[in-house]
Amino acid sequence: MKKYFPCILVLIIIFILFHSPLVCNQRDKWLAFDKYQHLTASFFLVTANYYFFNRYNDYSSQNAKKYSAIVTFNIGLLKEFYDRYYKKTYFSRKDLVIDMVGIGLALIFVNNL
Repeated sequence: MKKYFPCILVLIIIFILFHSPLVCNQRDKWLAFDKYQHLTASFFLVTANYYFFNRYNDYSSQNAKKYSAIVTFNIGLLKEFYDRYYKKTYFSRKDLVIDMVGIGLALIFVNNL
C-alpha cells in the first residue's frame, strides 16, 4: 500500500479538481504571461527546495526530488484556492497544469545535475 500511496493521492487530487464545482473563467488563456510566471515559479521552487532538502537536510537525491515536487505542487494548489476564496477571482485549472509542467521540467533539470 505504501508504494501506491503517491499514485492514489494524485488520482484523488485530479478527481477533486476536475469534478468540483469550481468556476472557470473563459478568459483564462493557455498562452498568457500568467502561465509563464507559473512555469518559472514552479521550476524555481522545485530547484530551490531540492537544493535545500538535499544539501542542508541530508535527504537522499530521490527523497529530495519527491519532497520538493510535493511542496511546490501544494504551494501552487494553495495559491489557486487563495485566488478563488480571498481574491474572489477564479480557480484556474490551467495554472495547475502549467505548475505541473514546471515541476516536471525542474525534476528533469535536477536529475541531470
